[in-house]
Amino acid sequence: MSPRTPLYRLALAAALGLIACGLATIAAAGTFDVRMHGAMGRGETLDTAAIQRAIDAAHAAGGGTVVFRPGTYLTADFALRSRVTIHLEAGAILRASTRVADYGRKSLILADGLEYAGIEGRGIIDGQGDTYHDGSTGSEEWRARPEIVPFGRMILIQESSNIRIEGITILRSPHWTLHLKHSRNVSIRGVTIRNNTRVAFNDGIDIDGCQSVRISDCHIETGDDGIVLKTKRDRPDSPIRHCEDIVVTGCVLRCSPAALKLGTESHGDFRNILFSDCALETRNGLTIVVRDGGTVENVRFNNIVIRPIPADDVVPKWRSDVRLPIKILLEKRTASSRLGRIRDVSFSNLSIQSPGRVLVEGLPGHPIDFVRFSDVLLRVTDYENLRDAPKKYNGVSKYRSTPAAMIFAHVKTAELNDVRLFWPENRPNPPDRDALFTDHVATLDLSNVRA
Repeated sequence: MSPRTPLYRLALAAALGLIACGLATIAAAGTFDVRMHGAMGRGETLDTAAIQRAIDAAHAAGGGTVVFRPGTYLTADFALRSRVTIHLEAGAILRASTRVADYGRKSLILADGLEYAGIEGRGIIDGQGDTYHDGSTGSEEWRARPEIVPFGRMILIQESSNIRIEGITILRSPHWTLHLKHSRNVSIRGVTIRNNTRVAFNDGIDIDGCQSVRISDCHIETGDDGIVLKTKRDRPDSPIRHCEDIVVTGCVLRCSPAALKLGTESHGDFRNILFSDCALETRNGLTIVVRDGGTVENVRFNNIVIRPIPADDVVPKWRSDVRLPIKILLEKRTASSRLGRIRDVSFSNLSIQSPGRVLVEGLPGHPIDFVRFSDVLLRVTDYENLRDAPKKYNGVSKYRSTPAAMIFAHVKTAELNDVRLFWPENRPNPPDRDALFTDHVATLDLSNVRA
């Protein structure tokens, strides 16, 4: 048959069509549309059972992608499976039910003991968190009525590995938003979290006893901690898990009381931690608090911008407390708690605007080993009222009310290189303030420090 004949061209087109159909069949073989498993996507009736059927079908087939087309899917809790990825298309909204009776677990999406699973896409997961408070009492309403909050985590990833969360938007979490627990090789990229900044307990991302975690290019707004690392111990006989090899980079956070934090739960260690290239709007920007006996070492904060968050956007109970854009504390939670250790912590290329101060404090006889500040600009925007500041808060000692911009107490070695401090300009009758206060500091190395 000549390639120029119409019959040849028709046969060629048919063959190409068959090949295309075959490729489409292969591509679609790993895709499981929740609507094909009974989901309605109208936001009126629960789609939980249909969502779980689609996930289970993908897992039974050896893995695949569960797709949510545009629509509103009302759901209670469901479980992710190994080798399954949830894909939320743009226009797809996964909306949490507000009925306690609909839930069997304490998390909306649970990934427990999984390998190679993920959540991705341009869709939205809405926790409807504003349902659980009246807007006037903030977190106190939740404390009084915990039974009305149907789940404690929006997404819980525990005892899992090789997990990827990318691109999604999470709105209005009633409690912790994204909780990583005892997991490794986790990537969180391009995720947006928008919670109520005037409500407590709705942390952005909590990392508990995990290894090899990378968080990048995320935007987080929340009323509690933004990204916080913990090493909790649920029971006295529980194994201790450490936080190691964790990178947070390229993130924008708007939150209080702390944006980037280690502790306070610190039964295990924190090692090889890097926070870099972040912009923070917060009361307390960078925080390390060890109270339960763990060791913090080899931690870096680099290329970070901090500015204050407006008081009206802060949980009411925290508005009267002093502000500490950088805080490092070594403490004991109780008299019987193990004594921890903090060493080799570095802050470099920081630009800070805050009415607060920098506090670095160890314990008598147990100093913080080594802390370095390099290329730091601290612009004090206002003078806080330290006369009425509480001497202690959650066990913090008297140094929290010291009238100085930078406070170092019970520190073995502190190094300050290229540190610049600017006081508020044109303020009549400013209160007495020192640029630098030290107490029980064995070695203080200053180079090009200007105030």
